Amino acid sequence: CCLRVFPRVMAQVAPAHRPMRVSAAAALGMIAALAAVASYSEAAGSATSRTAAFQFPGQLKLNKARMPMLDSLSPNRKHPSLQFKGPSRLHLRESLRMVQRPNGKSARESPTTTFSAVRDAIELGTLSDIGGVEDMLRNTPIPQHPRIVTGKLPNGLEYSILPNSNPAGRFECHLEIFAGSADELQSQQGMAHMCEHVSYMGSRKRERLFGSSSQTNAQTDFHHTVYWAGCPTLQPSTGKPMLPLALDALLDVMEARFEPSRVEKERSAILSEAAMVNTIDYRVEVQLLSALHAENRLHRRFPIGLVEQISSWTSEEVKRFHSAHYRPNNAHLYVIGDVDPRDAAELVRRTFGHLEARPPFAYPPEEEIEFPNLKQTNSFFPPVNHEWAGARVAGRDPPRVHVFQHELMQSFSLHVFNKHPLQPIRSLADYRRALVRRIVMVALQVRLNVHARGNPIGMIEFSYLDSPREACTVCALDLMADAVRWEDAVAMAVAEVRRMAVHGLTERELQRCVTALLSDTAQLAAQGDRLSNEEQLQMLMESRACGHSLMDPVQSNEATELVASLLTLEEVNEAARELSMHIASFGQEGSALPSSIVACAPKGLALTEEALLRALRDAAARPVSLSDEVIVPQSLIPSTDALVAQRRPAFVPPVAKSPADAPAADAPADPATGVVRRRLANGVR
Repeated sequence: CCLRVFPRVMAQVAPAHRPMRVSAAAALGMIAALAAVASYSEAAGSATSRTAAFQFPGQLKLNKARMPMLDSLSPNRKHPSLQFKGPSRLHLRESLRMVQRPNGKSARESPTTTFSAVRDAIELGTLSDIGGVEDMLRNTPIPQHPRIVTGKLPNGLEYSILPNSNPAGRFECHLEIFAGSADELQSQQGMAHMCEHVSYMGSRKRERLFGSSSQTNAQTDFHHTVYWAGCPTLQPSTGKPMLPLALDALLDVMEARFEPSRVEKERSAILSEAAMVNTIDYRVEVQLLSALHAENRLHRRFPIGLVEQISSWTSEEVKRFHSAHYRPNNAHLYVIGDVDPRDAAELVRRTFGHLEARPPFAYPPEEEIEFPNLKQTNSFFPPVNHEWAGARVAGRDPPRVHVFQHELMQSFSLHVFNKHPLQPIRSLADYRRALVRRIVMVALQVRLNVHARGNPIGMIEFSYLDSPREACTVCALDLMADAVRWEDAVAMAVAEVRRMAVHGLTERELQRCVTALLSDTAQLAAQGDRLSNEEQLQMLMESRACGHSLMDPVQSNEATELVASLLTLEEVNEAARELSMHIASFGQEGSALPSSIVACAPKGLALTEEALLRALRDAAARPVSLSDEVIVPQSLIPSTDALVAQRRPAFVPPVAKSPADAPAADAPADPATGVVRRRLANGVR
């Protein structure tokens, strides 16, 4: 079983004795920087790391950075060219030609019908202004992955099936129940996790998968509980299909029995987990999430629950929670791997079709759950509402700031959050908007990485990532620094964010970022079906939860090429201002305040909420200049001609017993043997 422990905390305890953990956004910055340099080098060509520099439906992965895969307590895995008049239009035809499609042809050389109308309009020049472009993009839906089979049983159970042959001979089944810790009543804190244990960890049908090279586990989060089984397609011993057994084990979750002995056994396991998870990293993350979601129930509904309640529930009480939420019309089943989608769909129908739909659970008034809430608009979300970015204004509202200090902490960390509504990506206009934001993130992260050298900043990242578990998108500035020099670290971070807000990107900087991202999506498209079951499933589940249309990697590459060719420097810099002004203008009268500010530091450090706010205000009030443009040369060597001439290979006379016996450097073959003797100037014979 796994709870979700949240990965934003970066090795705050004894950092000198821990390997450095690089976050997804920090890795993104480094990859983009390397790829940008590589794109200017003939030797490197357009190659970049496979690690995704950004993620949209159909791509690997950046959005997962805020999907907190709680550290498993089990040994199983945790899981762009319209050329408008004027200097502002970014011309990317050359960049698009540089990035090759998987079959060796560019998108323009091998067009598909996916976006043919938009591509034809661009090529024919029929779009005369930016408004025409926006209208066409808005009216062009993103296509769905061509191999995904979806359906819904009469009882409301939805399913998604994706055939995938990597690895061959294996598949995964994941049953997602839309009930997590945020769905618990005041007296049920930890019960979603308890149901997970009793329903699956104690399942006899799950035990039938043991000894067949299968893996099983489950995880509980704010918004859902997920049960999964990863199995070989055929039983190793008998050669019979394993999919029926895996689905039967997941059916047992829906029909779980709550015998007192089973409940008691899992209660003991949960209490042990509660003790194990109570680390300093977990405590820090609780502080961050509590501050970020102070206005809703997420700050008091962590999946592990309350020990005193866990110790007292009866089996009937746990069964009532299960009956309220474990309904077929409150679940989604995913099957991915080496399976026939039609056969799998029929098997899903036969296995789960008899379950009866039931009405949603009615929360009593004393629970103070707001109606309407975000779960009513998207069943994947927890039942909460948020105070969105911009709701709090400097001079009118007090800032939300919190300082947490503990004797086990050795570093200072700062976390500045802004919450935005999660926006589904369903059209090319949505895709373009998301691409612009990702470019800003890449460019800013490259700049910030310059400061992350340990003097005083050891880690810094700026992210804008979807989080269905929290029902929002979170824009976050996270840094760790030397505790003694925390004020210098804050000043450096705010100055760089402010520089981006005031001056934006340069055109060269934009070109480098776009080229790097284009190269990255082309590499993902080239991988095609070689993406693993786990990677494909992760994209599928998160796209469904966010409401995104999921494309396959080739479609995604086409969309990225097309949308990137339409970008302007002005729109990218406008997005940069929007994303960073809550930090860049902090404290200015009438400016929007961040959703929350949290600082964590060693106990005894002279750090107060007022001192932190003063440091942020002072840093945001200082003027910032435009950074010097970094010119990336085509080559680090001015001229190679002279070096090549010096090292051009040449033949010299072969070695002989005496100079008189030495043959000429170009002597013919020996008449007796036919052997030709030659010697290079470097001594090779």
